[in-house]
Amino acid sequence: MHSRLLLSIALLGLAVVAVAGCGGSSGGSSDQPTAVTAGNEKIEGTLSFWYVPTDPSVGEWWEGFAADFEAKHPGVTIDITRNSVDNYQAKTLAAFSSGDQPDTIAMDTGEYLQKFVRAGYIADISKLADFSYYNPAAVKVLTSPRGQVWGVPEYTFVISLWRNTGLFKKYGVAVPKDWDELLAACDTFNKAGVTPIAFGDGGEDQWTAGHWFSALLYQYAGAGADVAATYGEGGASWEDPEFIEAATRLRELADAGCFPDGFSGLNYSQMSALFQRNEAAMIFTGTWFGAEVAGAEGVTVDVVPAPDGTDAAHSTFEGEGVLAGVSAIVASEEAAEQKPALVKAFLDAFGAATNEYAAENNLLSVSKDPEAGGGSVEADQTQLLQSAKDLVTVTDVALPAQVIDDYYENLQALLAGDQSPEEFGKSMEAAVERERSTLPKQEGAG
Repeated sequence: MHSRLLLSIALLGLAVVAVAGCGGSSGGSSDQPTAVTAGNEKIEGTLSFWYVPTDPSVGEWWEGFAADFEAKHPGVTIDITRNSVDNYQAKTLAAFSSGDQPDTIAMDTGEYLQKFVRAGYIADISKLADFSYYNPAAVKVLTSPRGQVWGVPEYTFVISLWRNTGLFKKYGVAVPKDWDELLAACDTFNKAGVTPIAFGDGGEDQWTAGHWFSALLYQYAGAGADVAATYGEGGASWEDPEFIEAATRLRELADAGCFPDGFSGLNYSQMSALFQRNEAAMIFTGTWFGAEVAGAEGVTVDVVPAPDGTDAAHSTFEGEGVLAGVSAIVASEEAAEQKPALVKAFLDAFGAATNEYAAENNLLSVSKDPEAGGGSVEADQTQLLQSAKDLVTVTDVALPAQVIDDYYENLQALLAGDQSPEEFGKSMEAAVERERSTLPKQEGAG
C-alpha cells in the first residue's frame, strides 16, 4: 500500500501546479488565516466529507459518526463519500480543479498535501479548530513556520524496529540501542544462520531503504533537513556531512551482512515473508506490519525505537523523534469561508472522538491523551508517539516528485556498493540542482 501511495504522488507530480491557476484562491500564500472563528453562528446545512477506508470497519464508523452528529445538530446533513485508494488522488485533483471539491477530506500529509496548499485549495484552520484534543507533535506536522495549520490529525503510523523476541532470547541478544550494538547483533545472528534484518529494496519497493535513510538523517541533521537540502535553503546541501554520515551508517548495514543475500532483488512482500517465517530477527517497517505478522505461527514480536547512529546529534532510541506518518482531515478554502461554524463543529466532534476512532479501526490514536488498544505492540507504538518531540516525515513523502526517482536509484546504488556515501551525496546534489528551477514553492508543513 505504501509503494502505491508514493507512486501515485509521483504521477500526480506537476498536475496540481498546472491547474492551480484554474481554481482556488491564494490561501496557500496568505499571511493571514483564511478561516474565521465560528463563534455562535447557527450550525445548519450540508457538509460533504471524503475518505478512503484503511480497514473495513472505518466506513461503518464514519456512518455512525455522521448519524450521531446529525442527531445532535438538527438541520445538518453530513454527506459522506467513500473512495477507493486506487483513484483517490486523481479524483481529488479533478474535484478541486473543477470547483466541485468536498468541504472536508481525509488526505495524506507530506508533499501531496503541499500541492493542494500551494494551489490555494486548502484552508488555514489555525483559528477555527480546537487543537487541544491532539498530540502536539502531530499538529506540528501540519503547521507552517508562519503558524498556518492545514488540517487536524486523523490517525498516524510509526516506523520502528520490530523484533522477533523468540530469536533474540534464543541467541541471548539484547535490544540494540546504538549502532555498535546493532552491528554486534547482526554478527551474532549471522553466525547462528539467522538473517539479522529482513530487508529488500527491489522493483518498485525501493522506499524500504528510504525508511532507514530517513531515520538516520533525522538523527544526524534533525527534522526537515532533506527538504532544506533539496531546495538549497541556507546553503544546505545533500553533500553536507550529516547526509554523508547517514549514508555511511546505511551502507554499514549492507557491508556487515545485516540484510539477506540478494536483498536488491527482494520486494517488500518477500522481506515481510522472511520475518513471518521465523527466519529473520528484525524488520524496520510501519504500524501496518502488525496485521501482516499477526497470523505468523510461532513468531512473537515487540517494537523498539531505531538504534542511534554513531555520534548522532538527535536520539531516536531515547524518544527525541520518531519516524511517522500523519493522515489529516482538511477543509476546503471555500467551505471554511462559507460555513465556518459547521466545519468547526465537525472537526471538533472528530477531535473529541479520536481515541474511539483509533480503537475501533485498528489505528494509532492522534489524541493528546491516547488510549492504546489491541496489545503490547500497540502500546509500545503509542508510547513512541506520545513521547516524541518530532514526528519525522519519511523523506520520499516529503520531497517533490521531480527528484523521487533519483533518490530511489541513488539509495539502491549506495546499498549495492555501486556508490560510496560521498558519491551518493554528490549524485543527489546534482539531481536536485538539475530540478531546482522547476521545484514548487514550499510552505514548510504537511
